[in-house]
Amino acid sequence: MLNLRVSRKATPEEAAHLSDEVLRRAAEGFVVISPFISPGEKEIATAILKANKGDVILLKPVGFPEYFKPNGRFFDLCVQGRLLILSAEPATGTPPDLTRELCCALR
Repeated sequence: MLNLRVSRKATPEEAAHLSDEVLRRAAEGFVVISPFISPGEKEIATAILKANKGDVILLKPVGFPEYFKPNGRFFDLCVQGRLLILSAEPATGTPPDLTRELCCALR
């Protein structure tokens, strides 16, 4: 398992190097886990899930309503066993604000 965190302050070169490393390790069988909040994290998740190989665990800040089912491509990826969506919190009516503290807790 590989915990992913890409700082918004990372230079394009740093982000590209990290992306290459994470994609290589995902292709080797590492499961990448993250809330995928920053733009760099989202880009890496998209690249992994577009590739033929690599799995992702997406951490959500709030739980899911009863009978929740992901839509579209996320549903297909879950069926394929390439995407797992988890939350440690119960479902709520409104999502919380993404504060720095919440982001750090998810990571």
